Amino acid sequence: MTERTRGYDQETLDLLLGACKEGYYSGDNLALLRAIATCAMNDCAMPDWIATEYLKQYRKFVQFKEKELGSAFGVAHPKNTHIKALRKKREKWGYVYWRVKELHESPSKYPIDEELFAKVGAEFYISGSTARDYYYDFEKQLKPTSKNMQKLL
Repeated sequence: MTERTRGYDQETLDLLLGACKEGYYSGDNLALLRAIATCAMNDCAMPDWIATEYLKQYRKFVQFKEKELGSAFGVAHPKNTHIKALRKKREKWGYVYWRVKELHESPSKYPIDEELFAKVGAEFYISGSTARDYYYDFEKQLKPTSKNMQKLL
């Protein structure tokens, strides 16, 4: 399966990369890697700020100023991170979120409550409380973190 599947129009790309730039310079180190991924998935050239910051962080690693690549980019997982649980969450949280929204907006108008989370959780073989956590954590990811992102949503 190819990961290069986005194909956003230029205006959307500019908004996404603008949000990444704003996030990166506000201290969100992962935003640089998101910007690189956005360029790669859309087959577009990296803007100068991405290339400059990438090379700056990359050189920390290859010049042995940082022991780990993640540390060079400031994005290493904290110790004792449960990768398997986070991978499961990452695989399911979007599906859980959209299923909750779908049921809530259906003609039945399910209220977003513990009963709905239990129903959706059962569909995804997770507990209702896990479905609730996935839903709210995914919802936070959708919230605009910059003026640029507000234009997209």
